[in-house]
Amino acid sequence: MKRVLTQLLNLPDVVVESSLQEGQILILSVSKKTKSAVCPQCGKKSEHLHQN
Repeated sequence: MKRVLTQLLNLPDVVVESSLQEGQILILSVSKKTKSAVCPQCGKKSEHLHQN
């Protein structure tokens, strides 16, 4: 099931680790394969990633 959810998200380097369904709400726990990212606003590379 995790693999199917990862494919449905279709986000580069993002993997669904777990999911929880409460009624009609689906909560996904995801992780990123890489440890850095580039800010879409300023273009700076960051090693400090957080989850929202």
